[in-house]
Amino acid sequence: MKKLFLLGILILKAMSTSCQEEAPEIECCVPFDIATDLSGDWQVFERGYSPGDRYITEEVPASPAQNMRFGSENIFSSNISGMEDYSYFKIFEDSYIEGGFVIALFSELADMQNADVENLDHSYMLEEYSNGNIKLSFRFCIEGCHLGLKKVEVSTE
Repeated sequence: MKKLFLLGILILKAMSTSCQEEAPEIECCVPFDIATDLSGDWQVFERGYSPGDRYITEEVPASPAQNMRFGSENIFSSNISGMEDYSYFKIFEDSYIEGGFVIALFSELADMQNADVENLDHSYMLEEYSNGNIKLSFRFCIEGCHLGLKKVEVSTE
């Protein structure tokens, strides 16, 4: 009787898994031309985080704008609370994700010049998102957390 019950469970399990569609493969860290695509002004349009039971993505209001600027010669600026003290950025190849990139923020130029990807204080995984947007995912955030950024066209008027 037990054998028949186990056989029934195995058959039901096989039937349920064979009818499921295979999930599409999602490409993570698509490389893009960092030098040209990253430079400029970016605005935070979403935040993602996990309180432990699910992943939540929330829209960030456009006003007041929360911006980051990635300038030439690795100059960085931001009006985001906690990021105002950083003046430089550097991009590294991610040592944990093949083909991935890490962007690190630095207060001092000397800290940036001597930095090692294995020992960064303030860093994010840099990923291309959708529609030319980028995602800065907090490194080593176990349950996931990110900032979604969209390029801001600066008016020259």
